Amino acid sequence: MNEDEKIKRDPAKSFADLIVWQKAHEAVLVIYKLTGEFPSNEKYGLTSQFRRAAISIAANIAEGFVKKSELEIKANTKYEIRNAN
Repeated sequence: MNEDEKIKRDPAKSFADLIVWQKAHEAVLVIYKLTGEFPSNEKYGLTSQFRRAAISIAANIAEGFVKKSELEIKANTKYEIRNAN
């Protein structure tokens, strides 16, 4: 994909703006629906494992976004302070 074919988007303001997080959230909803149809004897086995794994993906994306933002804020603040002197 060249530069002309890329979709122009505003920078994400929160993790919920990220397409990858939106897709992960959709996957969580699908997995909850599918695992709701699992046999009751799998409630603490496969059902729990699938759900925890799905939630983990979306949560890690959100956490990474926040950490990146905090690092960027710190870096920008240091840059601003250095340039103000």
